[in-house]
Amino acid sequence: MARIAAFLLVALLSLAVHLAQSASCRSCPPTKPSQPPPCKHKSSPSSIPCAPPSQTPMPSPTPTLTPVTPTPAPTPTVFIPPPTNTPAPTPIPTSVTPTSAPTPMMPPIPTPITPKPVPAPLSPTPTPVAPTPTPVMPSTQTPVTPTPAPTPVSPTPNP
Repeated sequence: MARIAAFLLVALLSLAVHLAQSASCRSCPPTKPSQPPPCKHKSSPSSIPCAPPSQTPMPSPTPTLTPVTPTPAPTPTVFIPPPTNTPAPTPIPTSVTPTSAPTPMMPPIPTPITPKPVPAPLSPTPTPVAPTPTPVMPSTQTPVTPTPAPTPVSPTPNP
């Protein structure tokens, strides 16, 4: 319906523009067909008869016409409504069984990945470790016998 209205509006506007252009031509005076020159032999008799006088009076000598510049018709503003996104419903004949429309291809919905719980690090269980005995190395030194302390010398008085 809107398309038909838009088409009629455009057709009407183009007709109006055409009429406006042809109206500007009607304002000019119509050009007369060239008329034969008046008889110059009226004063002297001759065998050539003059043309009968015309019913319309003879125009005065052609005035100098100033050229008329036609003003261009204003450009009509056409409002074209925006197209609607809803297509017209197509009637389904009764003899045709409607088939299911193909489902649009949609990308698969990604399954959310839940992180698996990481097992807590096991606390190290103390493994029983037998203490390793420190090996006693045999002494390579010779036993030291203590030397007796020197006998103290009593001081002698000086004379």
